[in-house]
Amino acid sequence: MFAHSKSLLSFLVFFLMVFLLWTSCSKKSTEPEQSQEESTTIADFPNHAGDYWIYAVVDSFSETNVQMDTVKVSVEDSIMMANNEKAMVWVYTYRSRVDTQYVLVHADTVFFLTEPNRIYLNTFFIFPLTVGNRWGRPIDSLQVVEQKTVTTPAGIFPDCFRIHRHSEQPNHLFDGDIWFANGKGMVRLDYMVMEFGPPVYSTWELLSYHVKE
Repeated sequence: MFAHSKSLLSFLVFFLMVFLLWTSCSKKSTEPEQSQEESTTIADFPNHAGDYWIYAVVDSFSETNVQMDTVKVSVEDSIMMANNEKAMVWVYTYRSRVDTQYVLVHADTVFFLTEPNRIYLNTFFIFPLTVGNRWGRPIDSLQVVEQKTVTTPAGIFPDCFRIHRHSEQPNHLFDGDIWFANGKGMVRLDYMVMEFGPPVYSTWELLSYHVKE
């Protein structure tokens, strides 16, 4: 009788293990796979000679003082910087002035410099862009906060990354959102900046563009 009970117990344990294994497999096969957040790599950042973007820019200094402009951003050529690193020259052509920035791609990071030297840093972006990623300095931080479709006069851009930037320094406050489309670049920019006076609100919206595929 004891041997019979032992055999029965062994059978029940075996049956229970098979049942648990079956239910586990059934659960895995019936549960839908969770979608993963998309990301972009540094190869998706357009930075070739001949690339350009044209933006409609609206600057609001007050309710009665609103200025409109059309700005062309063009990648002109490359330059060797002081530390023998190659950067691309980005020219910003406004109606009444021309600005220049130097864009350096190093490893997983894109640096925007106001002079051909790393010490003159404007901002930088770390790839891959993935929702939740954060980088920067205590006085200047950036974070990828969401992905969303953005519509501009240049077209409809799905899955754009919204990068929020907040910079706070003596006599300078910047708070804004940059919308980046894979392989296309910045399609929209909304920000507020305050320096020695009331805040200025600006919007950049992409009108047309050409990038190397």
